[in-house]
Amino acid sequence: MTVIQLQPLMAHDTEIGDVVELYKMIWGAESGFCARLQKHSGYHGFIGHTAKTADGEMAGFVYGYCSLPGMYYRKLMEAALTSDEIAYWLDDCYEFVELGVRPKHQGNGIGTMLHDRLLQEATCKTAILSTQYSNVRARCLYERLGWVCISESFFPASPGPRYILMGNRLREG
Repeated sequence: MTVIQLQPLMAHDTEIGDVVELYKMIWGAESGFCARLQKHSGYHGFIGHTAKTADGEMAGFVYGYCSLPGMYYRKLMEAALTSDEIAYWLDDCYEFVELGVRPKHQGNGIGTMLHDRLLQEATCKTAILSTQYSNVRARCLYERLGWVCISESFFPASPGPRYILMGNRLREG
């Protein structure tokens, strides 16, 4: 396996360009990701990490932040959930926003390493994420890592593809 080093991601890092380029490679477009990452880096509880190979290649990245009432994406999730689900999943919640691994490094445990590091540092009781319903590979990864389906019919953009909301109980309390 390739030697991987995890490093903290800060939105003002000179490496942000590498993260944005990797995002474009994985998802085919930048679609405002750089500006979103810059904005999200100022949110309460922002945590991010990059994974680099021994020769310095950006192999992957992950980030998230604490979900607070009134935030745009949280309002979209609230609209898709029942009041009981909102109380259970969003009361003290960490939004697991992005996880991306360079295609040639997928299947080598890098996504799991990034995922685990992020959630180890998150201080909330629960975590929530969304991924496209059709992204079976991501859904299988998250299920293997303990995430459960909260809603299979989440449409954050209209018109737009169907997403799935998944939750993970990080700690009791």
